[in-house]
Amino acid sequence: MEKIRTQYNISKGVGNDEELEKYRQCFLVNGSEKSLDILKWFHQQNLRRLNSIYYAIDIETQNIAAIYTYLPVILKCMGKIVNGMQSFDTLTDKNHRSKGLFIKLASKIEKEESLQNNELVYGFPNENSVHGFVNKLGFTYFGEIPFLIKPLRISYFINKLLKKKEAEPSQSNCTMLIMQGPKLKEHTEIREITEFDKKYDELYDMVSTQINIGVNRNAAYMNWRYITKPDEAYARYGLYENNRLTGVVVFTLKNKHGGKIGYLMELLYDPKNKKAAKHLLKFCTTILKKNNADLVLAWCFSHSFNYASIRSNGYYKFPEKLRPQKLGFIAKTLNSKNTKDIYNIKNWYISYSDSDTV
Repeated sequence: MEKIRTQYNISKGVGNDEELEKYRQCFLVNGSEKSLDILKWFHQQNLRRLNSIYYAIDIETQNIAAIYTYLPVILKCMGKIVNGMQSFDTLTDKNHRSKGLFIKLASKIEKEESLQNNELVYGFPNENSVHGFVNKLGFTYFGEIPFLIKPLRISYFINKLLKKKEAEPSQSNCTMLIMQGPKLKEHTEIREITEFDKKYDELYDMVSTQINIGVNRNAAYMNWRYITKPDEAYARYGLYENNRLTGVVVFTLKNKHGGKIGYLMELLYDPKNKKAAKHLLKFCTTILKKNNADLVLAWCFSHSFNYASIRSNGYYKFPEKLRPQKLGFIAKTLNSKNTKDIYNIKNWYISYSDSDTV
């Protein structure tokens, strides 16, 4: 009779190149491909320059039996800048499932990271994982991600209704052709952003007054997220009025879900300047249409400061039953004194910037 292995060593990784290659290989043999460069970007180059990767190691074989990781993040939380964690990759090797390794890893990671001045952890688990997070780990479930959708090509939806399948391209990234922006009034123009700088931070200081809880989207974060991320192509544009930055839009185009899908990654603007949002959204739509996008997706809560601007640009609530995948939103306090505020969904701001897959 085959011996049943029951002993595992639960420990924190160091996040070096050799270890991350083993991490990648573990996902690969379990049917999920990850880029080593992306793993390095997440776990070696994040803004806190920390990693929080925990492993269950089979003592007998010394192979990885399970992985659970947090991404160290910097958050704005009720007027203060704090440290937090985003729940990230979770995987149990196919040969080690049904042994409670996920719960053991999660309990270990929370105990140790709560001692490192981390105030909270949040995440976006798929429908298969929500139960474990909520019922076994005590996370608060806020419901599904607030998807918005802007249809651009009716033929895509007809094909979906007829269940016509098209071969997925080998590359998910699309090369976008950027045309000249719309003509605006004198001393007003839309320009490409090659680096988020002091002008952006001045804008974000105004935007951040509208955000109670969310990732601190300052210039350092935006440069890390949208300029240094490997293997991605984001369009980054700002609206300048009299050489003053009054709004920013970031978007991309992917071959996904049997079509060409546009993603509105971020829309930030002077809260007093709704016209800036209108100009930037119109520019985004024009570019995506000319690049044959079938639709555009966004994440946005109805209480967010930019919700009305996005909805007025032709975005609709995406019915849950029609979504290609279901993602939940969860959070849990670690050592924060703002528990009541953190568990109030109306304090949160999220966008596709928070996604780890786009």
